[in-house]
Amino acid sequence: MKRLVLSGFLVFSFLLATTAQETGGTDEGYRKFRKVYHKALPEIRPSADNEEDTLDKSPDILPSWFTNSFNRDEKQFIPGISSPALPDSLALQQTRMHALILQALMNHARYFDMHDHFMNVEDLEGEYSKFNKITEFKAGFTFNPASLKAAEQHTTRFGEKIILYKVNDDSLQPRQQDSIRVNGFIFVTELQKNDRYQNEFIIDYQSVLYEDGSVSDSCRYKNIGVGKLSEIKSFMNGDELDIPVQYYKFKSAGEPNALVDTLRSSKLYYGLWNALITDILLKLPSYAQNNDVIISGTGDNYRQQKNISLNRQLTGYRLKTRLNAIAISGNDLSTNLQIIKQ
Repeated sequence: MKRLVLSGFLVFSFLLATTAQETGGTDEGYRKFRKVYHKALPEIRPSADNEEDTLDKSPDILPSWFTNSFNRDEKQFIPGISSPALPDSLALQQTRMHALILQALMNHARYFDMHDHFMNVEDLEGEYSKFNKITEFKAGFTFNPASLKAAEQHTTRFGEKIILYKVNDDSLQPRQQDSIRVNGFIFVTELQKNDRYQNEFIIDYQSVLYEDGSVSDSCRYKNIGVGKLSEIKSFMNGDELDIPVQYYKFKSAGEPNALVDTLRSSKLYYGLWNALITDILLKLPSYAQNNDVIISGTGDNYRQQKNISLNRQLTGYRLKTRLNAIAISGNDLSTNLQIIKQ
């Protein structure tokens, strides 16, 4: 029995070490590509204006309101989700802040993209291509704290607090103004060698909430994903949060939502907030039309057997979207986002 437990521990330790090694390489690529992006930035920036077997694998059953339409009775609703197992007061702070982050990203955001497509074609060895894309996003807005009211609540069996907030008309509230600012990067790498593919990504953002002109709360979040593996770091008010290692699994009490495109989804293995923010941030740039695009490229042909090309595209844009619905299926989460204005 001891030998079996030790073997299991060694396998789990190997997986953790492999995850750290894999994600470390992706993180280094992200840092290098981000430096290149900053050099190219002046050309595109628009002007600003006003597992283990011993883990319990039973799922949490999410209430039907979590996957229903978030726009009903001409009112808008927005979900906020905390990290697992936080003290109640901190969970409430983080839940509200995450709802405000979603509002900022979908309604008040500017995006700046740069992507490189490198292709190396050899008749004898096949084809190799690499696609790098980095998206910087900046979002923020001023709001009345009384405009956000809790309508529904649920705590998952993993200790994540979910609150569905109703967004009320600011004009009907007293004139007290708070604000939130969000900025970060999305880095995506797609590798192809003949018929083999590998996808890697990094989501890295930080946010500050101001009340009466002073900093009230701040958070930092980073997710490095390589295939199905992820390494996540989350901070609240400067302190790193200890996210428990659990088998996160979810099902919805509601019917499958036909509004949602389930072809693009995010795994729920690492918790509900991670899946939701990852799915939204990886989808948002793909919804944008390529306005004000700057394209450059170069290529070489060697001995008529080898072709190498590099194409670069730069663009900046604004995007206003609405979260219509969420679907949970097969421990994947997928969202339906509607473009309101571009």
